[in-house]
Amino acid sequence: MLITQCDLRGSQLKETTVNFRKRQWLVTLLELTGVALGTSAYAQTRYEALDFEPQGVSFIQLGGLNDKGWIASSGAAGGDGHTAYLTGPNGRNNHPIGGDPVQSVNAVNNRGMIAGSSTRGRPFVTGIQGEGRTDLGIPVDAEYGHAYSINAKGQVVGDYQSAAGTKSFLYDPQGGLVTLNVLNINNHQAMAINKAGVIVGSYANPDWLPYVAKPPEYKAKSLLNKKLAVSYAQATAINDANTVVGAFRDSLGMPGAFISRDGSPMQDLGAPAGLYITPMSINDSDLIVGWYSYTYGPTMNAHAFACQSTCSNLIELTDLVELPDNIVLNQAISVNSSGQILATASNGRAYLLTPLKQK
Repeated sequence: MLITQCDLRGSQLKETTVNFRKRQWLVTLLELTGVALGTSAYAQTRYEALDFEPQGVSFIQLGGLNDKGWIASSGAAGGDGHTAYLTGPNGRNNHPIGGDPVQSVNAVNNRGMIAGSSTRGRPFVTGIQGEGRTDLGIPVDAEYGHAYSINAKGQVVGDYQSAAGTKSFLYDPQGGLVTLNVLNINNHQAMAINKAGVIVGSYANPDWLPYVAKPPEYKAKSLLNKKLAVSYAQATAINDANTVVGAFRDSLGMPGAFISRDGSPMQDLGAPAGLYITPMSINDSDLIVGWYSYTYGPTMNAHAFACQSTCSNLIELTDLVELPDNIVLNQAISVNSSGQILATASNGRAYLLTPLKQK
């Protein structure tokens, strides 16, 4: 799933505070893999890192990861646009999927259907294993559109922008594209959809706040929790248990991350105070991945993390893999049902992290 970077501002958290927390991380490493405390299974908590990028290709975007370990992405193709790529299982056999250059590749489902946008800014979906492309049919007066997420049924969500504002849409292979009505507000975007067709996104009122919309009516419901005194929040991902995660900024400008379960008001995820943190993906075991930084700024200075259910047990993923010297994992953008994680690194490469316990 594609997650947009949130504009979160707040005070800097000194590294000494985060380093102090590392003393608690060994316990969390065991929890993340479901290993009972007191066992000698520490080695099972580590990951094998696979650099799946073809040589000579510079990737500017990772699109997504499915439960088979297939990875959709796009890389520089020269000229206008980028080549779309799809791997086989477990990140192996990465190959171009053909067709015209793309603007972006944003998500892939378990059948290898890819959602993205063309160089003309028109959202599309491919067929199985990346074959062919179908234009999703946003209104002709729309300036551009984005397809952000796709589920197993081939339903796609995203947004398009026109003179009337930014609108969320749902595309269904059986019924075509429908513009969603989100709380009768002009500007909104749908960011993710799960296998049941539950949609999560954000609406502007005037700053962005999260919503959820369930089938069949798709009547949007705000996830705002007034007790949190949130001034800005953006939903980023949803799992098949209808658990939503995202990032927020409170009324004092302090950043944080939130979780919402089955439409309940958002709750603080408990991340270390002051961290600039963005959850990017959550699987059905409540394993959350994303990125954090000590100061607001480019994601190249960020650190990829994982946490389980609550981000008070934050783990830096770089500590769990063997990488070349001085290489740091900057962003974890997707996690699948097997616990495989898709991440980018400071050397400009992208990696698939596979838990060693699965081998």
